[in-house]
Amino acid sequence: MKKSATITTALLAAMLAVGAATQVSFSGTSASQTVQAVSNIRQRESYAARSNATINTHGAKGIANNRYSHSNFKPKTYKVTAGSKKGAKWSTALYLPTKTIRSNNNPSHKTQSYFAGSPAEGYTMDKSGNMYFAFSRRNGNASKTGYLYNGYIMRLDTYAIKKLKSNKNLLSSNPQSLIKGNHVRFSNLDSAFCSGSLAYDRKTNKIKFMVAYSNGSDSFLSRHPVQLATVNPNSLRRESTAKFYLQDPVTHHYTAPNVLAFDNSGNFYAAAAASLTTTHGTAYIIQQGVRKSNGSYSFRQLGMTIKPVLSTQLQGISIDNDRFYITSNSAYVSFSLSKYLQNAETPAKAGSANSWLGLETAQLSGAREVENLAAHNGAKYMVMTYPSEVVQAH
Repeated sequence: MKKSATITTALLAAMLAVGAATQVSFSGTSASQTVQAVSNIRQRESYAARSNATINTHGAKGIANNRYSHSNFKPKTYKVTAGSKKGAKWSTALYLPTKTIRSNNNPSHKTQSYFAGSPAEGYTMDKSGNMYFAFSRRNGNASKTGYLYNGYIMRLDTYAIKKLKSNKNLLSSNPQSLIKGNHVRFSNLDSAFCSGSLAYDRKTNKIKFMVAYSNGSDSFLSRHPVQLATVNPNSLRRESTAKFYLQDPVTHHYTAPNVLAFDNSGNFYAAAAASLTTTHGTAYIIQQGVRKSNGSYSFRQLGMTIKPVLSTQLQGISIDNDRFYITSNSAYVSFSLSKYLQNAETPAKAGSANSWLGLETAQLSGAREVENLAAHNGAKYMVMTYPSEVVQAH
């Protein structure tokens, strides 16, 4: 999914002003009310000031949207051409299917057709090392349904991953060899699907994603709450959907995040890459939903923005233990989540961010479109599109 990197001028001004709080309410109530419920995100008071942390990416710069190249199915090695990891190497781990697959390894147990030729646009890993890929395509009936994308999740277990690493084209040449053994599972087709927000929540051991709407206007979102879907990681069945509104109390602008990550405590994160020129420059604006004991969240916009952006397009975010990754096309920036949270509300710390953030940056050769990075206990993977190729760090 090509994730929008723009933020409306009104919303951006509010975010960069005095740290406007985000007002939320549970589905079925007005946006001015606060309702305590398991699926509700609670409001937090605004912080006093926002500041930008300028970081040194050592020349790493993700390519701009629609300027990337395609590749073939020949396994290859990619060098890191810029960044703190310059000189490191990544290599092809496996390729994903290129032809439509028919399978009954899904919650309905009915044979369904999966459009495997589409690129994987969401990517995450669970704590056991199983991989999950989200495939979507633009919904031709979006104007009537209200949803922009539909699609499905494909699960590869650790056995399938091991087999694929030894035969990188197996899912393209003979996918049934893994499907029949139940090492590849699929969800049902979902008409309300934002694949770019696919994320694994370690706290609940669930897969989650945001619904993608075809209309992002205030009038539409004021009547259609944000939806966070919960999916069982084994059956790939959607179990529940939390609904809530996100509204800026100053501008009354509504928003619906389309990238998502969870830390080990079950707190969720969303991020936006501002491509607009402001007095603060361009920046990544990170938001956090703090999980409470009853399953609800306290939502806040974190006080420190990170600049500069790697490119005009934010592809995805992910978390591996204490590492927070922001992925751009062919590049990523990573930093210590705990140190960032410790200092995010302290403007005086922004200027010295390079000394305490624990930065890692990398830009891969080849000008490929990278959708997201998934890491498991330090082992890093990225999924590239056209064709859908998973590469791993060495």
